Amino acid sequence: MMAVMKIKVEYPFKPTTNQYLLPGQFLAGLMGWVGGNPPVAEDLVGCKIVEQGSVHIKTIRETGLDGKILGHRPLALDEIEADYFRSQESFDGCMLLKGFKELRPITREE
Repeated sequence: MMAVMKIKVEYPFKPTTNQYLLPGQFLAGLMGWVGGNPPVAEDLVGCKIVEQGSVHIKTIRETGLDGKILGHRPLALDEIEADYFRSQESFDGCMLLKGFKELRPITREE
């Protein structure tokens, strides 16, 4: 059995890689929220996703609030689920993803 390492995260932080980012850490995304100050988790209660997509780590590091991840709010608390995506533009070897989780090879119809 493989041990799972828990890492204590202090917010805000500036990520150097997307490898350890979690769904629900907020900065990049389009939500139905407007405010005069950067959001905290409580500000996002009941907010819905307007549009989902994926961004390069540079989008986080080089824009917004000094490129920092501001906090975390588990998506399930607001009944938010990841959308379905394709793993790449070309069909050869393309996978169907839910968020970044690979589900299976994608069909031409999808």
